[in-house]
Amino acid sequence: MPTACAQNYAAAAPPPTSCATAAPRSSAATPSTPSSRPPRASGDKLRERTGLTGDGAALVDAALSLGRTGVPALAINALATQTERDEQTGLANLLKGLSGMFRNPVAHDPRLRRTVSDDELLELLTTLSMIHRRLDAATLHPRQPRAGTD
Repeated sequence: MPTACAQNYAAAAPPPTSCATAAPRSSAATPSTPSSRPPRASGDKLRERTGLTGDGAALVDAALSLGRTGVPALAINALATQTERDEQTGLANLLKGLSGMFRNPVAHDPRLRRTVSDDELLELLTTLSMIHRRLDAATLHPRQPRAGTD
């Protein structure tokens, strides 16, 4: 049987780091500065690292896709082999998939409340931890303007 923490988890908000220590969520926005607290979501991390302003799949693609140049804004590896390029694409797809499975349903239908089991919550947290670790270690590659554009 899921705990109260897992039962009340709404996917639109980031999951707590620990159900025992999670503070009640407030509907009011909490002002912060980049230096006052770390990013709370993968999108925040991508925007902070790259300076991009998008959201969702468009942000993930702008930050992590190989694009026409073969060089993403953030590279999680050297991109020297097809396997490394596939790994880069896989991380982008994983982020978009998690967003579609956990964030989007409640972000687009606020009435939706979803029960998440303790096991599923721990698996999600583990996956997000790996994603954030990879994004923290990623190399920033400023995009060069295409020929003929400013």
